[in-house]
Amino acid sequence: MSLLRLLPVRLRCTTMSRVTVVILTYNRAPFIAEAIQSVLEQTFRDFELIVVDDGSTDDTAAVVSRFTDPRLRYIKASVCRREPPPSHVFEQVALAADAENGEYF
Repeated sequence: MSLLRLLPVRLRCTTMSRVTVVILTYNRAPFIAEAIQSVLEQTFRDFELIVVDDGSTDDTAAVVSRFTDPRLRYIKASVCRREPPPSHVFEQVALAADAENGEYF
């Protein structure tokens, strides 16, 4: 059984976006900025971006916190890791689904 604790960096949006984009991550500080920037640079602008961090122990949170775009939200889940990270994908998606405001997820 996993122990989950949510630590949102930004408050939940009160307006509905057309699309919710989710990035799942674990210890990917060197790559997360490029992934976030790629989403933020899309020509379609009516979206929210939720980054779900599955308990990273590197600088992932610090990298995400450098972004100031109000469409970006960060959720860090503290998970008891008894199995490799892929086993937690369902839990990460469930966290994003609970936090999303988009018409399309």
